[in-house]
Amino acid sequence: MPEPLPPHTHCRVCDAPIPDTESFCSDECKATYDQKAKKSRRTMLYFYAAAIVLIVVVAIVSFFIG
Repeated sequence: MPEPLPPHTHCRVCDAPIPDTESFCSDECKATYDQKAKKSRRTMLYFYAAAIVLIVVVAIVSFFIG
């Protein structure tokens, strides 16, 4: 019968096994994660801004046409 694994989790970037109390296996993986998270937040901000502009344009056009 195989020996049970000790309590652990996996790195959010490279999926390496790490202690249960950690989130990343190295500072490099943490920096990579932070960079991707920042890019994702920026992309979502652009998406929401474009959606708001589109809604405002449609509302203005509807007001003048209708």
